[in-house]
Amino acid sequence: AYEMLQYWLLQREADRFGFDLSILRFLVVLYSMERVIILEGVATGIVKPLRAVAAGCSFADLMMRLALMAFVTKASEAWAGIRLAVVVDDIQVLAVGERLRVVTTMSKTYAILLEGIKETQLVLAEDKVILLASDAETARLVARRHPGLDKAIRRSARNLGADFGAGKPGGAAVRLGRAATVKKK
Repeated sequence: AYEMLQYWLLQREADRFGFDLSILRFLVVLYSMERVIILEGVATGIVKPLRAVAAGCSFADLMMRLALMAFVTKASEAWAGIRLAVVVDDIQVLAVGERLRVVTTMSKTYAILLEGIKETQLVLAEDKVILLASDAETARLVARRHPGLDKAIRRSARNLGADFGAGKPGGAAVRLGRAATVKKK
């Protein structure tokens, strides 16, 4: 996602959240400097990026968080009981409660996140979206509301994903079972 960050977006979000514009201007100058790209020993001509944050930059995570902050905050404030976590460009969503409330909450939260991703011109890696649920029916009901999520249903995951609990007791047992399954793989 770093390569998709638009400079106009970073400036707009910096204005919105009071981020120091002098730091942002300095970073954009660094990111947009002319460079030569070497791929498998072959060098390109001189190129000048029009967007992108260098993934190895010390400020890359901060720039990504700045780009995601508005719509992640909107999603987290829209529904009581929802928990969102952001690690670099991965967003984890957790909802616990009665099945219908979880399905409705997760569906609407996912819609807000999709809207934010589209508005910021970032790209959702659909093959990396993971839908975990405490039972198959909850997962199926969430997926039914969003075409394509049916392919995201998993029983376990090693990376960030969305974890839906439908008010069933024994959440710790479910998590331990998932951890044991992952360890076997």
